[in-house]
Amino acid sequence: MASTSETGHAVNIANFKKIIDRCGEFGTRYHPENAALELATMTTQWENAAEAHTTYLEKWGDTRVPINDRENLFEGLDIVVGRSYNIYKSTEATARNKQDAKALAQKIRGINVVVRKLEDGTPDPKYVSTSHQSFIKKIENFTNLVHLYKTDSTYATNETDLTTASLDSLLATMKLTNDAVEGLIAIAIGYRNERDHLLYDDKRGIVDVVQKCKSYVKGVYGGISPEAKSVVGIILRRFMRLKPV
Repeated sequence: MASTSETGHAVNIANFKKIIDRCGEFGTRYHPENAALELATMTTQWENAAEAHTTYLEKWGDTRVPINDRENLFEGLDIVVGRSYNIYKSTEATARNKQDAKALAQKIRGINVVVRKLEDGTPDPKYVSTSHQSFIKKIENFTNLVHLYKTDSTYATNETDLTTASLDSLLATMKLTNDAVEGLIAIAIGYRNERDHLLYDDKRGIVDVVQKCKSYVKGVYGGISPEAKSVVGIILRRFMRLKPV
């Protein structure tokens, strides 16, 4: 089940097509001077919005598995950090260095990275930017922790997965995974932005075009005519207002 706003965008696009079809039924009586209200122009605008919306949903769907994989990878980080810090505590490192390591470990394990999801399991776009910052912070703090271990000769372990080389490898995987996810998200957001501009730009967006179309039909047939009511009764809702780019 999609969020209310995402469902609303789809309804707007579908209702725009209904209005176009209804106006087409008026035949030669529907002959606006405003080129933006011509059936061919509005049809092209509807096709572009429908394509952008469909592509956005497809591209957003492409992020589902990578986002889940990233969550799984980062969830395991807390255990690794806790184990490595306890190893470090067992060394002859200075109290100041151990305190710095403790502070970094607490920051890493204290940041809750939660990506809320819709009922169909798809990550909710509203929480992407917030979760992104949390992943970035985890990477930043883990980078500093690994650097501390690498610059302190007292950090040594027989646990192969906790050596600085292994931690470096994990860090590289985290960075690559996060960058890949953000790349996919950026592509999806690009199509979402395109759709939103087509729907909600001031004056030339679909929602504003529909209002002009309704006014024209009322001018042709009269505001209380069945023809006007059949068009006015098809509702498009504004979820945002965007200036033309």
